[in-house]
Amino acid sequence: MRKVLEFLHSQTIRNKVLVFGVAMSTIPLLLISLYNYSYVKSDLEHRILEKQNLMLENLSREIEFDFNQIFQRIHVLATLNQLKNERSALYELLQRSESIEEVIVTDAKGFVEKRVSRYELNMAGNNEKWFTDDMWFRLQTDDQIYGQVEFNQYGQPVMKLAIPFFENDTKKAIGVVVQLQKIIGKISSMRQDNSSYIYLIDGKGRVIAHQDYSKLWHEQPSGEQKDELGVKTRIDNLDWVLVMEQPKMTAYAPINKMLRNGVGAVAILILIVSLISVGAGLYFTRPIVLIDREMNRLKRGQKINPIKMNRSDEFSKLADSFNDMSKELLEKSRQLEQEKERLDVVVNGIGAGLALVTKEYHITWMNPILKGWLRDDRLTLPCYAVIGGESAPCVHCPITCPDLEKIADELMKFKDGSSGERVFRHRVFPLNHAIQEEGEFLIVLE
Repeated sequence: MRKVLEFLHSQTIRNKVLVFGVAMSTIPLLLISLYNYSYVKSDLEHRILEKQNLMLENLSREIEFDFNQIFQRIHVLATLNQLKNERSALYELLQRSESIEEVIVTDAKGFVEKRVSRYELNMAGNNEKWFTDDMWFRLQTDDQIYGQVEFNQYGQPVMKLAIPFFENDTKKAIGVVVQLQKIIGKISSMRQDNSSYIYLIDGKGRVIAHQDYSKLWHEQPSGEQKDELGVKTRIDNLDWVLVMEQPKMTAYAPINKMLRNGVGAVAILILIVSLISVGAGLYFTRPIVLIDREMNRLKRGQKINPIKMNRSDEFSKLADSFNDMSKELLEKSRQLEQEKERLDVVVNGIGAGLALVTKEYHITWMNPILKGWLRDDRLTLPCYAVIGGESAPCVHCPITCPDLEKIADELMKFKDGSSGERVFRHRVFPLNHAIQEEGEFLIVLE
């Protein structure tokens, strides 16, 4: 992150404005598009699940209604048996209910007393037990008994239903064998859009009805299918689970198609807005770029051109101020050069030696006349050693005694081994506007 910030800080203001403009025109549109896609996708998923729930509720009611209708007919048969012991009532139940293939009546011990069947002889076996142990146990306490899904001799799925009834103060039972082909066919024949499918799971986890026949009677794997979008509803009395699922790929196909169609429009919109942002950025940064260019030319000492703009905003005022400032700076530079030339003539032509000295007695500058009077190997020594030949600072020097009000004006002799003895008039002037460590005192030697 730090490297990114350093890279951004190193860029010119034009690049920063262009990047900012493109980012501010692109990022909001992308965020808005992403939000709309997420919202529409969530709404579509909610509607799909709501539709699936409604369909499963209707289908589960139909299944419950079919079984309740069978139980109602069995109850009617039990009432008739209690009043009148006739086999014709059993035949009538078969005729009125196409899904029932067998009706039996058992005694108090669960042995079959009467049987009416579509595919078998209407004869009860000797001590024939019709109920399973679990059904017989629940028959002692419950009013309606559901058996497990089984297969008849033709390989068709069937299910046993039974109710208890009393005849002459003796508790007996009436049971029926119901074919599930009608229920399976009802589920299998339902055709849904977008590759959705419905299947039914019994209490043992087996798929007993499915629109894909290859998956019938297989155990349903536990766990949620991540690639499926579906709902479940439980049929409590039967301990069945009705499931409706749809692959997410097909469920989200409309929104994905809308996304593909909208990407082009969003890209064109982003391109247009980005071009506008880039144009606006170039328009606003052009004065700054021009000022920066002319400023660099001014630093290099080249001739600059006045900046002209056909606008009346703050940038135009800034350009005018820069033109005035650069014009004034050029004039002052020429005057300074003239003053410097005059000063060089004066400094080098008065016949005196000049030197700038710091508070620590170091000589920072001397004119050529003074350099000619001194030996090269002594130029780096302190001023009292170079000029006065002393080993310690002068006593009455303003450098040593800053409180002296008078200007030091003394004569001093300096013995040079090669040129003999020289006599100097030595004056020290303190500078009030000197640059620190560049020389706070001016020494004049004549």
